[in-house]
Amino acid sequence: MSISHTFTTNPPLLYPGRPHALSRWLMSSLLVLALSIMTFAAFADLKQGYDAYLKGDFKAAMEQWLPLAEQGNRDAQYNLGLMFQRGEGVGQNHKIAFTWYTLAAKQGQAEAQHNLGGMYYRGESVEPDYEMAANWYSLAAQQGQAEAQHNLGVMFARGQGVEQDDTIAANWYRAAADQGKANPQYNLGLAHYLGKGVTQDFAIAARWFTLAAEQGQPDAQHDLGVMYYQGEGVEQDLIRAHMWSNLAALNGRETVNRDIIAREMTQPQLEEAQRLARDWQQKRR
Repeated sequence: MSISHTFTTNPPLLYPGRPHALSRWLMSSLLVLALSIMTFAAFADLKQGYDAYLKGDFKAAMEQWLPLAEQGNRDAQYNLGLMFQRGEGVGQNHKIAFTWYTLAAKQGQAEAQHNLGGMYYRGESVEPDYEMAANWYSLAAQQGQAEAQHNLGVMFARGQGVEQDDTIAANWYRAAADQGKANPQYNLGLAHYLGKGVTQDFAIAARWFTLAAEQGQPDAQHDLGVMYYQGEGVEQDLIRAHMWSNLAALNGRETVNRDIIAREMTQPQLEEAQRLARDWQQKRR
């Protein structure tokens, strides 16, 4: 059973109004104006930039967002940071990305706080600093940013920048897992499998592994295959053991389990397992 942790990458580009501003704007435009301190003109410019971004017109997006960012709009600042970090429509420049993220993060922009934490963690344009990474992840996590919740959990599990605490790690995994994120679902399942920070419970571990595996998380697929092979938390089932081990291998997870399990299967069982794996892949296309 794998005991490795995984780290999520940058969340997708944020357009203010998704989910917080736009949904509130649909309910009450006056409320949005009060909360975001944004004029209708600025909101329109931000949306135009977002629409251009989705079309791949990064130059137009930059033209809409740069004036807003210079005026202090935190969401435009975040979006510029993401474009510079990814090199979209501009030369990739982590130092400039770091500057825009910092400006947005200090204004409480959760996605920027998360990405800034990642830059401190990886040492992009700044010296690696786990304490600063954990601080920014924590601020974003407290706002419900799922990737930050997961990454903060990983840091507590590893004792990086914070005092090692498996219980706190599991709590943050759960917060992110409840939002449907595959990596924290896997790590929470692993915590239950190992009994780290939570009660050891193979059945609960299998449920979280299944949720993550169904989203294509390769470690979860691998470990779920092991659990079906060993009959841990689930009824022993060589067909599903092979299916999940096969999918994990096809998904880039190095494993010898698929071949080991195949040796114990009849030809009809093997063919059924392969059919289930093909069907699973086709449903995800």
